[in-house]
Amino acid sequence: MIFRKISILFILVVLWGCSTKKNTGISRSYHNLTAYYNVYYNGRESFRAGDKAVAESYSNDYTALLPLFESSDPDAAGVAAGDMDRAIEKGQKLIKKHSITVKPKKRSQNTAYAAEFYNKKEFNVWVDDAYVLIGKAHVYKHEHLAAIRTLQQVVRDFPNTESMYEALIWQARAYTDMGDFTAAQTALESYDLGGNAPAELYADYMAVYANLLLVQEKYTEAVPYLKNASNDEKNKHKRLRYSYVLGQLYLLNNRQQEAAEIFARVAKASIDYEMTFNAKVNQASIIYENANVAEVKKQLNKLRRDKKNKDYLDQIYYAFGKVALQENNEQEALLNFIKSINAAVNSDNRKGLSYCEAGKIYYSRMDFANAYFYYDSALVVIDRDYEKIDKLKERHYGLSGLIDHLLTVEREDSLQHLADMSEPVSVSYPH
Repeated sequence: MIFRKISILFILVVLWGCSTKKNTGISRSYHNLTAYYNVYYNGRESFRAGDKAVAESYSNDYTALLPLFESSDPDAAGVAAGDMDRAIEKGQKLIKKHSITVKPKKRSQNTAYAAEFYNKKEFNVWVDDAYVLIGKAHVYKHEHLAAIRTLQQVVRDFPNTESMYEALIWQARAYTDMGDFTAAQTALESYDLGGNAPAELYADYMAVYANLLLVQEKYTEAVPYLKNASNDEKNKHKRLRYSYVLGQLYLLNNRQQEAAEIFARVAKASIDYEMTFNAKVNQASIIYENANVAEVKKQLNKLRRDKKNKDYLDQIYYAFGKVALQENNEQEALLNFIKSINAAVNSDNRKGLSYCEAGKIYYSRMDFANAYFYYDSALVVIDRDYEKIDKLKERHYGLSGLIDHLLTVEREDSLQHLADMSEPVSVSYPH
């Protein structure tokens, strides 16, 4: 009984000694340890689970430039909401229960280190990480103003720490998602003014900078940033995604050989079948200087014969059509685009693009009736976010007026032809 009372008293003394109202070596060690293992670790794992859920559930549209970050899509917020709420909860709990802001007793040594230590605002080494975790989780939930407020506090209260640099990166992410490109640029430009940014965050910084340029359609400027990000990124999923988008940028910048090379690397390394397939199709369909066209068609035919690709035949025929266009074989291109339309399993962007390509060919032949039909069909199925939809609508509208005019002319000609016909001769038959 006496031993039990002594044990309880000892525990109470230790706990009092470890109160956040005291700032001693023991209290700091205790709260650093419990903050990480009891709280921060679980919050970080929840964040990672939410990030993984977004990546696995995201439906990529390979007919367009892929978004660099799946979480930038507003629809992704719902997928990760539960995990991100838990991450925020854990971060807030850590700050509430383990933050130590009371000053320690001044030491007799009046050194620069002692002065710097004494002037700190926070003495638990995990509190700044908790704030960053909360900010990042708010970004994933598309609660951008809450994210920015939290991350600004990190920059203000924890200068020259790794958390400060990470907070600036995520501020730029939040501002970019909001469409405030000036503020995002400012955050990125102030990132490494002193030249002390941690090497571990280099890939993240480069990717966020590339993303800022991509959403502004500055595709040429984005290339070096994205190349650095893909080369330095350790996470395989992110590295392959960055590489795939880099291949798309090379195509947009007419750097066909570099695009073919990077799609080949993605196809070889990716374990995601859809990304692998699209990388192979892109690689096979790119014609560049000294490219072997016969080999290109051989690779596409190999993909076409593979039974696993039966649901992707529309993409393969579309690639055949693009190759034929590069060979200036308009008729073969048209046949393949029509095959692509007929093979399409779903009415989506790929089918819409095939309609567009067929419409372009008929338009170039001045076959305006067929051109109008294919453009009209394209507008029915193509995504509203298709980057060239305004141009497509404009051409469709112009053809609509032209077709109406041609039909009017044809109708008038027919009526005049009927009016010019002589009266029919009445024939009498004898009774």
